[in-house]
Amino acid sequence: MKRALAEKSVGVRRRSKLVEIVAVGVLLSVGLFASRTIASIYTLTPGNTITANSAAYPSGGTILSSHTGSFASGTIDGTVTSYVISGDSSNPYGGLTFEYLLTMTGGTDNISELTAGGYAGYQTDATYNPNTPSSGGIAPSFFSRSTTGVNNGDTLEFSWLFNKLSPGQTGDLVVVQTDAHNYGLGSGSAIDSTAVSVAILTPVPEPQIASLAAMGLGALFIFLRRNSK
Repeated sequence: MKRALAEKSVGVRRRSKLVEIVAVGVLLSVGLFASRTIASIYTLTPGNTITANSAAYPSGGTILSSHTGSFASGTIDGTVTSYVISGDSSNPYGGLTFEYLLTMTGGTDNISELTAGGYAGYQTDATYNPNTPSSGGIAPSFFSRSTTGVNNGDTLEFSWLFNKLSPGQTGDLVVVQTDAHNYGLGSGSAIDSTAVSVAILTPVPEPQIASLAAMGLGALFIFLRRNSK
């Protein structure tokens, strides 16, 4: 009887320990996705619009990649050069910084907006730098972000509502500081009376984090299922 009770006690302790380990793993996984409470006049959260503020960002860092994508519809033609920067000391989130330089090369209409997808779930601060790579650009008016829900703030919108870009003009460099640590080629759009897609560099999900969360939840599910029998 005593032996049976002892074995039962050991089993309970082992199950309790396993639950603790799995729970910690799940919490750590969820914590990696948790929002950081860093806010400023530059912070662009899902569903919100902020005034486009100028700043001398980024500060230092290394350009990891650059890409120039072209777009053409006949009414709005141009390019978007995007950059990914690591080690930007002014980035409050410690992740990658993305830059976008919009140039209108031709067409009959003016460009009023540039969008960038791929930001779902990431923290973002958005500014523009009027002095990089050169002065003389057109300053944007507002920065917006799509609402939460299915896309979770996936799309950033950079608006030149008050000063639309005409053929031959370039917008000031848009700087987006994030907590993302991975990047790839994504999609954006140049917009006025129509929207034209253009390839740009954007954040991409980190498979290792998603896998860690899935493993933790999976292990907890299996353990609870076995012990419910």
